[in-house]
Amino acid sequence: VNQAGTILHRILWHIASVGVENLPANFRANLSALCLRHLRALGIPAAEHDRAAQLIVQAVNNMLNDEFGTQILSCHHKEAYAEWRLTNVLATTSDPQFSHIRLDRVFVDQTDRLWLIDYKLIQSAENLATAVQKNTSQVLGYAEMLKRLKPDCAIVAGLYFPLQTHWHQVL
Repeated sequence: VNQAGTILHRILWHIASVGVENLPANFRANLSALCLRHLRALGIPAAEHDRAAQLIVQAVNNMLNDEFGTQILSCHHKEAYAEWRLTNVLATTSDPQFSHIRLDRVFVDQTDRLWLIDYKLIQSAENLATAVQKNTSQVLGYAEMLKRLKPDCAIVAGLYFPLQTHWHQVL
């Protein structure tokens, strides 16, 4: 699932970059072949290709069929970032520490709310609560960093589970 998650993030980055509204008509038809190319490029054993590709295709299609999923991937935001890389400087000592993060999806909507979306690929709905518990503090930390960058924006932050089309808001 880790490599499938990596590939899912790459595909969602692409969709968000061009905007879900601008995907070519044949995008879904070519999605499985795209997944297989990524799996081969990452050196994933051929025996795992079918299952991983199925997970990725299902996750992408779920998002494309979900109203909130398409809102996340839309290009009609005031500002939008996909796989946004940021560096946090922790200057609490004379020797500053740096932490590097990558935010899956961040956008400012038409009401000036800043949305922070962290995608999570989990196979079983029974594992949602565990994933939420495991990742909430990380998302809240990302939100604190964004508050420093965008102090005038209200922040909405949470986890989006594409296989379950489930949004869990943590802030």
